[in-house]
Amino acid sequence: MQVYTETTDQFFCRKVDGCIYPNQKLLSHGLIRTPVLIKACLKVAPFVMTKRECMEPNNRTECEGNNKYEGYCMDLLKLLADRIDGFNFEVYLGEKTGSKLPDGSWDGMMGDLLNGKADVAVASLTINQERERVVDFSKPFMTTGISIMIKKPDKQEFSVFSFMQPLSTEIWMYIIFAYIGVSVVIFLVSRFSPYEWRVEETARGGFTISNDFSVYNCLWFTLAAFMQQGTDILPRSISGRIASSAWWFFTMIIVSSYTANLAAFLTLEKMQAPIESVEDLAKQTKIKYGIQGGGSTASFFKYSSVQIYQRMWRYMESQVPSVFVSSYAEGIERVRSHKGRYAFLLEATANEYENTRKPCDTMKVGANLNSIGYGVATPFGSDWKDHINLAILALQERGELKKLENKWWYDRGQCDQGIT
Repeated sequence: MQVYTETTDQFFCRKVDGCIYPNQKLLSHGLIRTPVLIKACLKVAPFVMTKRECMEPNNRTECEGNNKYEGYCMDLLKLLADRIDGFNFEVYLGEKTGSKLPDGSWDGMMGDLLNGKADVAVASLTINQERERVVDFSKPFMTTGISIMIKKPDKQEFSVFSFMQPLSTEIWMYIIFAYIGVSVVIFLVSRFSPYEWRVEETARGGFTISNDFSVYNCLWFTLAAFMQQGTDILPRSISGRIASSAWWFFTMIIVSSYTANLAAFLTLEKMQAPIESVEDLAKQTKIKYGIQGGGSTASFFKYSSVQIYQRMWRYMESQVPSVFVSSYAEGIERVRSHKGRYAFLLEATANEYENTRKPCDTMKVGANLNSIGYGVATPFGSDWKDHINLAILALQERGELKKLENKWWYDRGQCDQGIT
């Protein structure tokens, strides 16, 4: 058995692939008993993150090995270790989950599993057909899907004319036209109807014929009715009363609708998103959209048989400059910096987590495009697969996985979640 030494750490060689990793034990019957070697993606919060106190250079003693990290996956590993005998693990981190290369090999965590560098991979690793062909997956410990992230629209500010916003501009114009039209109708009716005329005695002892519904009085009468107020003059003719009654009914409906809309407008904070669904996103070109290249999201669009997703994939491929990004962090930064002109399609777990973090300027819109699961990956034939499956099922039944999700996604949120 060969021994390789690097700095102060001893690095032994396995019988299987030529290497034994630190703390492995050679059993009496010649088999190797090894602690599980875990790979997790550091840059996908909140699955695995470096503890804040461990970012300071003075805390090296307390932040060695697994104690350096925290997150959903770290808590999941501890729960698995409590339920599986001998499930001792050692964490090391990488930058990507892994994708298939043109020569048929894999990079990232998938490559580490196939090359024997890792025994188990626990991260936001999507279960899909292509990966299932080369590794074994456990039962899903979390279900998610592809979602849309956009920048939050600016909150609507109140102004002097905010009272007009419960009704659209067109409705206000129709009301003005109706007000003028009804005033003209009442004026004409009072001119032609003899019941609106009366004989009055003048100061000199003569007589004159007068009509209360002059142009100004008609405008005043109609406006008073619209404001739910009365006037000193009322129509006496049947035709005038019919016209007035129709106007009163109209104003009752308008005022009731306005009051209801105004109450809702003043109570709720109104934020109008430019898009509400993937259909809205696909049928417009004003807002560009993109995905992380080389991952499961890219495979979903590339190989989808749904027409709308095929059209979106062709659009994304044709864009110059490219709308593809190398990481979630880059995609989220594009959403923030493009001021509402870029939408990022990513898995809902990352979307929902980022929306709860400062500066609280992103939001998820629409339903998930699909349903996918995250699973624990092991090489073909691994003894750990069945034990991990049983442990995950037990944790699901006891509600432990839901508690972990609430802990890392919502309980530690930094934003007001009353508005989405």
